[in-house]
Amino acid sequence: MSAKNKMSIVTGEYKKPDSNSPLLPLWEQCNSMVISWLLHSADKDIVSNIIYTPTAAQIWRDLSQKFSFGQGTKIYQLQKEMSNLSQGNLSVSAYFTKCKQLWDEYVVLVAPCSCSLQGSAMKLIQRQQLMQFLMGLNDMYQVARINILMMKPLPSVAQASSIILQEEQQRELRSYVPHYNENDSAAFLSQNNSRFFHKISLILLIIHNNLDIILSHPFHNLFKGDLGQEETL
Repeated sequence: MSAKNKMSIVTGEYKKPDSNSPLLPLWEQCNSMVISWLLHSADKDIVSNIIYTPTAAQIWRDLSQKFSFGQGTKIYQLQKEMSNLSQGNLSVSAYFTKCKQLWDEYVVLVAPCSCSLQGSAMKLIQRQQLMQFLMGLNDMYQVARINILMMKPLPSVAQASSIILQEEQQRELRSYVPHYNENDSAAFLSQNNSRFFHKISLILLIIHNNLDIILSHPFHNLFKGDLGQEETL
């Protein structure tokens, strides 16, 4: 609404001009446009209750009174959800994202005052976020969690999540490294040696069975002549 400069129509600040005002057609056009946005944004069951409401401001007031809850109720719901939040089957990145969504919504509701204590209040909230993030991690990150808690000063929750994310990536890389079994390697070498000697045996057997043919070959006689000359010398 703000981007379209129509919030004054919704809040009622831009009131309906008099019937003889030249601005009336423009107001009616803007009012109809905002009503259309609201109707298309609402659930079908809700639309049936507001479709005949004449102004966008009145529709907004009716919806606000019907569906708005007190801050206390919303803060309670967020606190309860944050206290029960844990990593479970989520990746570190998905777990941190889910935590941050709740934290950001919570900070908006309990935003510290603009006094001199604002900085201290925000540091306290950030410290609570760090502890909450670490407590919800799976037990496999126990060592990394202890190392983070021993840091002085303590890191921010974003820095802590980066450390845990690196630990997760290292675990994934280690899981991809193949593990060799010495017995399997010995068996593999033994099998290869057996095949090698088997081939050598076959070659020797072929040579033995065809020895007469080999000795009668001219190529063999050539070397035989050379050997005879050497003996004569």
